[in-house]
Amino acid sequence: MSEPAVPQQTLAADLELKIGGRDLAVRLPVPTGPTTLRGVLPALRVLMAGLTGVAVEVAAGEERQVSCRAGCGACCRQLVPISGAEAYQLAALIEALPAPRRSTVLARFAEARTRLEAAGLWAEMTGMAEITDPKAAAALGLGYFAEHIACPFLEDESCSIHAERPLACREYLVSSDPANCADPGGQGVVPIKLDRRLATAVARTGTGGAGPRYVALTALLDWVALHPEPSAEQDAAEVLGEVLSHLTGTEVSAEPPGL
Repeated sequence: MSEPAVPQQTLAADLELKIGGRDLAVRLPVPTGPTTLRGVLPALRVLMAGLTGVAVEVAAGEERQVSCRAGCGACCRQLVPISGAEAYQLAALIEALPAPRRSTVLARFAEARTRLEAAGLWAEMTGMAEITDPKAAAALGLGYFAEHIACPFLEDESCSIHAERPLACREYLVSSDPANCADPGGQGVVPIKLDRRLATAVARTGTGGAGPRYVALTALLDWVALHPEPSAEQDAAEVLGEVLSHLTGTEVSAEPPGL
């Protein structure tokens, strides 16, 4: 199980980007000492809020509003791709839960595994990080969706870890009837389109140019058990610089506090 993150001191770092033809300015909480990709997740969530905010503004200009609401869990039955850093963070979150609640969540993960094994999908789920063929990834996603397996964190059709939800979940917004999200083919779904995909940029970070590597959320506990978390050896500016380079498609050199 991943260890809880050690609280780090942070400083405020200002970042300015041009997204979708609009200027985006955000202030990120950046760790001051050696860190990991997991250590900058709080900063990345702030950046994600800015990116989605721009997308929502653009949609509003087209007279479209976000229709996602608490109580609609259709998208929470899809295969959620997360980065390794998020896998470590969620594993630590589970470990820190009070005993009765932790047991409940772990039981949901176990049930999901049992159902995926029965469907012949578990081996692909645990090896998702090695899938490089987009068609294979799409087929796995459809196979998962067909099993109608709810995210282990879904409770009363709402996310029970909303503040800690993955970046991919934060990116998924629609302006259409939420009921349409239950269609495996996506018929009738009108997404709020983001100009840049932060979740993909994060999944590319640290891969040495090998492309994005994703962990299936439902299989995160098994993946974490097999892949020990790297030690905190990088400067936050270096980590964020690589993420921003993947996000923007240009080489970015970031230095706190100006980033």
